Amino acid sequence: NTVHLLDAANLEDIATLDLRQWVKQGLIQSFDFLIEDGKADFVIKRANGRTVVMELSWGRKGSEQVERTIEDIGADHGVLVAAPSLGMTSDKRILRLPKEWFLLGM
Repeated sequence: NTVHLLDAANLEDIATLDLRQWVKQGLIQSFDFLIEDGKADFVIKRANGRTVVMELSWGRKGSEQVERTIEDIGADHGVLVAAPSLGMTSDKRILRLPKEWFLLGM
């Protein structure tokens, strides 16, 4: 068995620390956690007032949670941090980002 030092909960903790810094730096207005099952992890209010939802997962995951949350709260875009490769959904509303790239950028 492989022991992973990072998992989804750690990934969310790392994101929370960085999002707090981004608020202090004025890069984003605010962020909130979503604790409902089937929803994305974070709702981020950008400096320009637009809303982005973000889902973090250590394993592979589809974009359904992000899509559902975008529709439910009327967000502009979403980010899925779990994808095996960088890309966008066909409607260009969701950025798929490998978790390794996400961690390098933090």
